[in-house]
Amino acid sequence: MDMDYARRIPRLVAAILDIIVMLIIFAILGVAGVVEAADPEEEFNVVSSIVSAVIVLIYYVGLTAILGQTLGKMAMGIRVVNIDGEKPAPVTVLTREVIVRVLGTVLAVVLGPIIAPGTGALIGGIVALVAIIWILFDDRRQGLHDKVAKTFVVKA
Repeated sequence: MDMDYARRIPRLVAAILDIIVMLIIFAILGVAGVVEAADPEEEFNVVSSIVSAVIVLIYYVGLTAILGQTLGKMAMGIRVVNIDGEKPAPVTVLTREVIVRVLGTVLAVVLGPIIAPGTGALIGGIVALVAIIWILFDDRRQGLHDKVAKTFVVKA
């Protein structure tokens, strides 16, 4: 199937917009006392971390599974599709998002306290960065997360 792959800059802008949306959501929930900001000096808050993970999953996986797009992708006129050009199944979207978000976050949370404060976040960021940098060198503009999940980002 011939697809009209999304260009790299719109993908980047969509990702930045999604991060801004997440920051706004977490700022509101932080002010409301629903989640706490991570502080390396304080004890790890399991409940806040679980709530935060669920919110991220709902945003990225929920929106992409239901609409084929996050708000950032909507704003940039792009969407995620499977190999048939259709909206991917929820399990496919979950696989795609786990690669780039959860793996990096898990490494940051697990390795951070073991190695040194900030190092876990650096390692998690590097994992996410490698997954995303792949887009720059791929003919179909797929990130590592897209390759694993067999998804594509195309013009909407």
